[in-house]
Amino acid sequence: MKKISLVTVMTVCLTASLATAGGVKGVFKIKGAAPAPKLQVKQGDTEVKDTAVCAAQNLFKNDLVVNQDTGGIANVFLYMKKAPSGADFKAPAKKTLVFDQKNCRFVPHAQIVRTDQEVEVISSDGIAHNFHSYPIRNTPQNILVAPNTQAGQGTIIEFDGPEILPMKVGCDIHPWMTAWWMVVDHPYAAVTNEKGEFEIGELPDGTHDFRVWHEKAGYLEKKLEVTVKGGKVTDLGTMEYEPSVFEE
Repeated sequence: MKKISLVTVMTVCLTASLATAGGVKGVFKIKGAAPAPKLQVKQGDTEVKDTAVCAAQNLFKNDLVVNQDTGGIANVFLYMKKAPSGADFKAPAKKTLVFDQKNCRFVPHAQIVRTDQEVEVISSDGIAHNFHSYPIRNTPQNILVAPNTQAGQGTIIEFDGPEILPMKVGCDIHPWMTAWWMVVDHPYAAVTNEKGEFEIGELPDGTHDFRVWHEKAGYLEKKLEVTVKGGKVTDLGTMEYEPSVFEE
């Protein structure tokens, strides 16, 4: 496997006591009715490159994914800029994360990547793609991804340090394909699921500052203060945002 190392720097922020470990959870939602999904690629559109694969089905924009039943906002990043000094946290459950390309879509669209993990870039599509990263601190990468690349055959991406914002990933061959990675050197980060839910564990008692970011809106919260006491999980409940926040 080919290995690529991405080198970086990092910033600060947090006060905490490391006596006990708790957590934080919550839900991000949009106010009012959920916006209808917008068509991006129409099924059978012969003007789309690699029509047989990329237009095999309708593709809807995934830069704002809102649950039609609950209003939950998917793919919201919540992360701490820096872990508490002396924090003792576990190794990640998975050493290697798989980043796939299916039907001309990156899968997953948004993910947390720790610096003690690696990402294997593969492709389930029978056509060529490329992986083009747009980091702030790291060296950009632009590699060709061969068709039908299976796990164990892909390109391994490794990180020596964290990013300060989620990093965009794109495909120059199919420009509607985008994804976002938040690279951190600790476990205090999460991305919301399809219902807008998140949970972060292993937090020491104390007051912690988190950043909340979404690709359409940028910062939803530049400083979200969370207090953890007695090793318990702090429930932030539901945080709602006007649809106008996500408008272009």
